[in-house]
Amino acid sequence: MGTCVRRGVQRRHFAQHALTSVDGSRFAAYVQVAHQDRTTWAVGIDTDPDTAALRAVVGGVNRLRPGPATRQVAAPALQDASGAAL
Repeated sequence: MGTCVRRGVQRRHFAQHALTSVDGSRFAAYVQVAHQDRTTWAVGIDTDPDTAALRAVVGGVNRLRPGPATRQVAAPALQDASGAAL
């Protein structure tokens, strides 16, 4: 893992460990990815360590994608029990 040169996505940090469970072994992979001025973390969990790592990387790249604009919601005015403004 390193830089995806074609897209400019960089892997900054990566860690992986086994999870213990009653069902059997599962693995968790954590990755920090960056692109231009955006940085994010993602996690992948699977019974195969390589698949867990791939899930983490794909999740991180997906989180870097620009999403829909966030909508600003105004907080309602505070009122007392009778409905009068505070």
